[in-house]
Amino acid sequence: WNVAYQRELGRGLTAEAAYVGNRGDIVHQINANAGMVLGADNAGRPQFAPFGRTAETTTWMRSNTTYNSLQTKLDKRFTNGFLLTTSYTLGRSINYWDGDSNGGVLTPADIPRSRGRAEYDRLHSYVQSVVYQIPVGKQGRWLQSGPLSWVLGDWQVSGIFTAQSGIPIRFTTNAATLRAPGNTQFPNASGKPKVLGGIGAGNQWFDPSVFSAPPDNTFGNVPRNGLLDGPSSVSLDASVAKWFSLKGDARAEFRIDAFNLTNRPQFENPEREFGT
Repeated sequence: WNVAYQRELGRGLTAEAAYVGNRGDIVHQINANAGMVLGADNAGRPQFAPFGRTAETTTWMRSNTTYNSLQTKLDKRFTNGFLLTTSYTLGRSINYWDGDSNGGVLTPADIPRSRGRAEYDRLHSYVQSVVYQIPVGKQGRWLQSGPLSWVLGDWQVSGIFTAQSGIPIRFTTNAATLRAPGNTQFPNASGKPKVLGGIGAGNQWFDPSVFSAPPDNTFGNVPRNGLLDGPSSVSLDASVAKWFSLKGDARAEFRIDAFNLTNRPQFENPEREFGT
C-alpha cells in the first residue's frame, strides 16, 4: 500500500513525498525438536522423552514480514541538456528470518526474540543521478559547426551517487551455557558500542567492552539485529560519452564508464561473535 503527494515546482522541477508499506504472510523453517526449556539440555527437547530423539526436526511456522518507509523525490525533466533525479528513503524492514540460519527461526524456545530488523535493512538510502549534455555541437546551442564544434561538441556527462547506512550486525555468543540445544544465544550489552572505525587485522571497528556473557540458562539482552549497524556504503558511478553523426539518422557513440569512480572500498560487517 502507498499514498503519495506530487507537486510541480516550476522550471521543470517536480517534488514527491510518499508513504510506502507492505506486509508479507509467509512460512519459516523452525526446529520443532529444539530445547524449549532453558537449562534442561536434551531433556528440554519435546521429542526426547517420548522417543529419545536429539536430532533436529524441521517443520514450518506461519509468520510475516513488514516494511514501512518515507520516500521522497526531487526530479528535473531533461531540458536544455540537463536532467536531475534525487531520491531519499527512510525505511524499516522487520522479519523473523535471518540469512545465516538457512531461513530458520533462531530461538524456538522464545519465538518473539527472533523477530527483528531484516538482515538487509538499511535505515537511510540516498541516490542522486545527473545527466548533463554540454551545449556545444549539433545538439547544443553554441558552436554548432566548425572544427571546435567537432572536438568539443556532443559530449554528455552523467553520474549516479549512492549513500546508504549500514546493514544490522547480528551479535551472537556461544550457546553452551544456554543449555537449550537448537537455540541461538546472544550476549549481554551495557549499552550501544562506540564505533571506532578501525579496518583490518588487529583494528577494532567498534568498542567491544560493552559486551559480556549472559548468566547461565538465560538469553542475553542484545536483540537480534537491533544494537548496531555495520559500515555505511558510499559510491559514485560516472560516464562520459560523445556522439558522432553518421550518414542519415545513424549515430555512433564513444563511451567511458567508471564504476566506483572514487575507488572507495565497501566493507562487510565486522566480526560479531562475542568470545571469539
